[in-house]
Amino acid sequence: MLEFLIKLLVNPVGNRYTNPWTDSEIVILQENYNKMTDKELGTLLGKTPASVENKRIRLRLLKSSDYIHRKNVKNLGENLNPWTKEELEFLKENYSKLEREQILKVLRNRSWGAIMMKAHRLGLKKNPGNRLSPLLEPEKAYIAGIIDGEGTIGLYGGISESGYWYLHPSLHISNTKLELVQYVKTLTDLGHITPYTPSNPRHNICYHFFITNYQEIKQFLKAVESYLTIKKEQANLLLEFLHLRGEHSKGYSERELEIYSKLKELNARGQSSKRI
Repeated sequence: MLEFLIKLLVNPVGNRYTNPWTDSEIVILQENYNKMTDKELGTLLGKTPASVENKRIRLRLLKSSDYIHRKNVKNLGENLNPWTKEELEFLKENYSKLEREQILKVLRNRSWGAIMMKAHRLGLKKNPGNRLSPLLEPEKAYIAGIIDGEGTIGLYGGISESGYWYLHPSLHISNTKLELVQYVKTLTDLGHITPYTPSNPRHNICYHFFITNYQEIKQFLKAVESYLTIKKEQANLLLEFLHLRGEHSKGYSERELEIYSKLKELNARGQSSKRI
């Protein structure tokens, strides 16, 4: 990560020969190519817009504008490591049923990131009850430690387009080390990662891993709750809220509003302690 930040300062613009793509940069590109322009990504990663565009196309991270310029995508069928018919058939048949490690044992020449990307392009999804990849006990304990130190578990209020007030659960981890948040995402196969570039150039880029899906948050918290210490109360409160929401489709009960207030208080207290 330090090497990545130094490169941003020392070599802000480069090419494929003097400024090769790192794994961390590719992750940022995969997570944000549909949210940021090639120019914005180039500024963030220290690449030229053309370098970003070429890398996107090689990884098949396409935007609608790419199809206008057929010369840019005419060789998309060619790949340095094309998927075989047998691999595709196995993925289509087993992605929703098998666990991560079982799939990796068969598709030995594929990374989990490449498998998830191919599954997304094929429209394959995990079963609702099987979204969280199985975790070993040491992995649960490690992730819990990250949440205790760098995570936030809470409820956020908002106003819908229809004009009514609503509450939405959120779990996120923020850190300047991309490897840390990517580790959590890879282990769990949940959530998204978004980089944040502070306006102050002296501050490092911060990476946010977040989960907002009700079912995914519930599975995530149930897996690590027993190992939490600092954020255990927040986890139990949010799990209770998610359980109650399964019984109410409209409006909020008195207990749900109490949970919202308590979580808000706990998280505000946590922010104050960080500033001391």
